[in-house]
Amino acid sequence: MISNNTEATSPNEGKSQQVRSAGEKTLWLYAPLALFKMGTVRRLLLPILLISLYSFTLVYIDKNVYDFAEKGAPVVHSLLGFVISAILVFRTNTAYERWWEARKLWGQLVNTSRALAMKLNAYLPIENRKLRRDFRILIGNFPAVLKNHLRQEGQSGFEAEDHSFVDIVQSSPHRPNCIASFLFSHIIGIKRQGFLSEQELLTVHGDVNSLVDILGACERIKNTPPPASYVYFMQKIILLYVAFLPISLLGEFGYTTVFISSLVFYVLAALEGFALEIEDPFGYDSNDLPLDALVATIRKNVDEVLPL
Repeated sequence: MISNNTEATSPNEGKSQQVRSAGEKTLWLYAPLALFKMGTVRRLLLPILLISLYSFTLVYIDKNVYDFAEKGAPVVHSLLGFVISAILVFRTNTAYERWWEARKLWGQLVNTSRALAMKLNAYLPIENRKLRRDFRILIGNFPAVLKNHLRQEGQSGFEAEDHSFVDIVQSSPHRPNCIASFLFSHIIGIKRQGFLSEQELLTVHGDVNSLVDILGACERIKNTPPPASYVYFMQKIILLYVAFLPISLLGEFGYTTVFISSLVFYVLAALEGFALEIEDPFGYDSNDLPLDALVATIRKNVDEVLPL
């Protein structure tokens, strides 16, 4: 009899828990270093130095020329603090939504490519190696061509031994559309050869339509960036907030205000930079989608489920 009060833990589960625990510890150890990531620090170094110089000048004037502390910190700083927190949250959430939508689209691309390859593997006879090879080339290369299309690279990313496909795709003004057209024409061809029934044709057509829908959705994200005036407004608000920050701190913190103002500016500007980075999730930045790994996964899966 098995007791309901005990739970058996498999060796794999115990090992995964240990790996997860070790990863969490490493993450917390790495977090202080990641806060001042060198790429971000280099990009913001000049503004940080200017903010430091500005804060130092205000503190020096307060102590030697004009007493800001006696006049009281302006209420503007408190009001700006509330406004900037609300805008910054909205800004980062909007950028993350674009990143997450792109990730879901590429996840759908992985699943649709697998499903299409599995169906064609079932419908096409194993002895017809040419048809199977053509579909394998087209399905496996669609994500690579889409990736290069979104990154606006000169090369198509199409890989095949048959140069007739490669030359046509490379010369096409819209390469993902070219591959989708090849897929549709090949599917109509195998229907006419009697390999597909009407119901099977509709099923396979649905998968190809899904590939085209993913293409269109990715292009919408790529070609519709946030309005430039919105981005500039956010940056102006950050600068205005940091400009009033030393005045409100110098009476209590003195020259420590220089460090505090620079740190606050770094955090706000880094968050704004992070939002700018993930708004276009198809590039090469460290926080962009791992498109190369996803393309390799799709190609491997298609080769496995649609053998020659």
